[in-house]
Amino acid sequence: MNANRRKEIALIIKRFNALSEIATSIQEDIIAVCDEEEGYLANIPENLQESENYQNAEAAIEALASAAEELENLDLEAAIASLEEASA
Repeated sequence: MNANRRKEIALIIKRFNALSEIATSIQEDIIAVCDEEEGYLANIPENLQESENYQNAEAAIEALASAAEELENLDLEAAIASLEEASA
């Protein structure tokens, strides 16, 4: 591999690292919103636990947890390792 392509790969790796930081920040934000929704759910009185609002909160928590998990499954580190291998 020539020097120009190695430089291109190095720039791509930098972009992946930036993307990884952004994904981590987004995941933290999602978890914070999920925690807030869980707090709301925990404070709903017993007599309203069969209400539509309660069910909507449960669904939101499930969807937020799923979104956070999907971000965690995004394997940017493996992509970076492959790029580093290619440029070696």
